[in-house]
Amino acid sequence: MTQEERIKKLNEFTAKAREGTLTEEEAKEREVLRKEYLEIIKGNLIMTLDNTYVKELDGTKRKLKKKE
Repeated sequence: MTQEERIKKLNEFTAKAREGTLTEEEAKEREVLRKEYLEIIKGNLIMTLDNTYVKELDGTKRKLKKKE
């Protein structure tokens, strides 16, 4: 499933939940999709931060360090 398809499906489930017509099976599927979506977003953010440098006032660049 592509990211666009995942988002579309999540939006459909959200609309059904607001209407009160979301079944238990759909609620479980929505939860799985949410977790997958969040993992993808976290992974993308981590990759971006791993490749981010900070330019200091003196012109030098330093790589961001992971906070423990």
